[in-house]
Amino acid sequence: MIQYNIDGAGQFTFMFQLRGSVFPFAFCIALPCSALAVLLKALNENTEFSEVQEASLLASSGGTAMWSGFSFLVGFVIVFRTSQAHSRFWDALNDTHKMLAEWFDAASSLAAYCRCTEKDEHDVDSFLFTAMRLFSMLSATALQELSDVGEHQTWGLHTLDASAIDAESISALDGSQCRVELLYQWIQQLIVDGTRSGILTIPPPILGRTFAELSCGMSKFQDAHKHAKVPFPFPYAQTTIMLLIFHWLLTPWVMVNWSGSITGAAVFTFVQVFALWSLNKIATNFERPFAGGENDIDPQSMQNRMNRQLVNIMDPKTRRTPTLDPTIVCDVEALRQKDTIHRAALLGEGWELKTVVAGGA
Repeated sequence: MIQYNIDGAGQFTFMFQLRGSVFPFAFCIALPCSALAVLLKALNENTEFSEVQEASLLASSGGTAMWSGFSFLVGFVIVFRTSQAHSRFWDALNDTHKMLAEWFDAASSLAAYCRCTEKDEHDVDSFLFTAMRLFSMLSATALQELSDVGEHQTWGLHTLDASAIDAESISALDGSQCRVELLYQWIQQLIVDGTRSGILTIPPPILGRTFAELSCGMSKFQDAHKHAKVPFPFPYAQTTIMLLIFHWLLTPWVMVNWSGSITGAAVFTFVQVFALWSLNKIATNFERPFAGGENDIDPQSMQNRMNRQLVNIMDPKTRRTPTLDPTIVCDVEALRQKDTIHRAALLGEGWELKTVVAGGA
């Protein structure tokens, strides 16, 4: 997604950014319509054409009321569709983030549960490294299924050393039409096998939380899939385009009657058409949240973040449990002292830090 700054001068400069903007598309639609209004206004100086314009329904008071009603209808239809598309986009984003968060919580819980086992360290590591690979593959296949990008559909997203999984399983996964469901089942089987072998000795009610997190993640995946793959109702989309076309054809005729100059006819025609087609383009973009556009959700960045989180779980530096420095006195007054993580790290490395008083004489 495009990051932009709306503070200070940024709130004016970002209006002219073309990357990811719908303005070029709307401009190409509105400019010919504005040119048509200029042509009609120029022809309006012709007596015969002027008489035709005056006799037209749009030039009468009844035509004015009809045009106002029609303009309101078109605006309402476009705004409603844009509102629904906006909700669809954010629901897809929220569901995807919650899906990955639930699966990461499940992976993190498994790593913590293994600390209670008395099994050999090699067996525990084999279990955990297999689990992390499967969780990475689960998130990658889920995001791949949500994505509309051709490259993602063909090659998939990056996983954590998928080649380390046995060839038979990888072949079955690659040929499956239900990869997400298959990996979901494999992870559940791995947890059950770990319980039977004694690697997971945590009480069943606590271990059940991991299954609940896996299930919740799958539920969020189905919700995200609904937002990503179920198209906006065809009749509504078709009607929207037809109303926009009618509006495009009628606006120049109305503006010729309502404006007193060629410039006025051109400007007011351009603004109306430009605004409506911009909103419609925004709606159509929002309706495909994983289409791979500049403003769409990026599955690869989300997968990369998931991979970093899983690797962080298995890093030897993070697998150890933090302890209190033996030289520290367990005192409430010492506990009240405020510090930052970075400052504590520098002090631990032997740095001597000076306190700088702001606004000193």
